[in-house]
Amino acid sequence: MLPRRLAVHDTRLIVQLDYNYFRDFDPQVGRYVESDPIGLMGGSYSTYSYVGANPLYWIDPLGLKPGDTFPTVQGAAVDALDWVYNTYPNADYEYAGSVYPDGNGGYVATAPNAGNQSSSSPSWPVGGGDSASAIYHTHGQCTPGKDNDNFSRPDAESLQSDTFLSTWYQIPNYLETPGGIIKRFDPGKTLRDKGRVTTIRKGKPCGCSK
Repeated sequence: MLPRRLAVHDTRLIVQLDYNYFRDFDPQVGRYVESDPIGLMGGSYSTYSYVGANPLYWIDPLGLKPGDTFPTVQGAAVDALDWVYNTYPNADYEYAGSVYPDGNGGYVATAPNAGNQSSSSPSWPVGGGDSASAIYHTHGQCTPGKDNDNFSRPDAESLQSDTFLSTWYQIPNYLETPGGIIKRFDPGKTLRDKGRVTTIRKGKPCGCSK
């Protein structure tokens, strides 16, 4: 929020409001005075609420939460991946989201969906996967018997894998492992093509993957 404060004078009371550019926030009640200018598109059931009416839980001390604009697809994806592991360091399940163009030359990551220990479905921007520029997902914690350090490949039906949606929409997929390794998968033209995997950031291999 901007540091400027406004005093609203009334014959009965004086209320200190935080000026938030598009509207004013009342810290005494924990909500905005004016309705959200984008209405229900803000993702909340109330157009007056602030951080889902739970400011003690929805915090972002590192400033990594998806939603910021980046000049590159990769910048937005890496930021979102790091936010997941900083916010849920002990979560034993996957998270997945996507990156989309903001219409002004930048890229924004969607807030991720939580999955289970072995799979996740990405959150999409308005327009679905056809509007996305990339997918990002995590691999939770090290799981015995699971290869946490690499993208999973299609099964016999070519459906259950990290690379399926990436190949379907012909967009890259970014993965962060429990050890902080970040990899990028660039799909081939068909599911039979292996595509290309590039290590974006080195980290600690998961010893239980074998």
